[in-house]
Amino acid sequence: MDAIEALFNRRSIRMYTDKEIPQEYIETILRAAMSAPSAGGSNVCHYIVVKDKNLLKEVLNYHQYAHMLLQANVAIIVVADPSLEKYPGRWPLNCSAAMENILIAATALGIGSCWVGIYPVEERINGLRKIFNIPENLVPFAIASLGFPAERKKPHGELDKSIIHNNKW
Repeated sequence: MDAIEALFNRRSIRMYTDKEIPQEYIETILRAAMSAPSAGGSNVCHYIVVKDKNLLKEVLNYHQYAHMLLQANVAIIVVADPSLEKYPGRWPLNCSAAMENILIAATALGIGSCWVGIYPVEERINGLRKIFNIPENLVPFAIASLGFPAERKKPHGELDKSIIHNNKW
């Protein structure tokens, strides 16, 4: 699948089959995350690869909308280390770019994904720190729920000209 096709086909998939994601796919997805642009070239992101279903189930104690994690084959938690950023306050942008690369790479590999937001909700942040032993100085940003899709959704790609402005508003 080419890059444009992956962008248009990326949808939030919340239902997955039991088929295991090969390790080489997980590594490709992580390489894509690490290839994301970052402010000042500062690599502030760490990644926790989670296959333990019991740990993923615990997330529901802190995030009522994370039910897709119960079916996920793998989840990747993007964690920020704000002390590593070159330009203060930009780490959420870096983590967002990494998350988007995870979702697009997964789509290109035929894997369904869903962005599970953690930051900036303090209860979720502290809950994930507790579950996954994340140090206090680091910030769990988001979780990518991953699995081979058990549902299909129509691709995006429509052009809404009503929200496009040329040169000025």
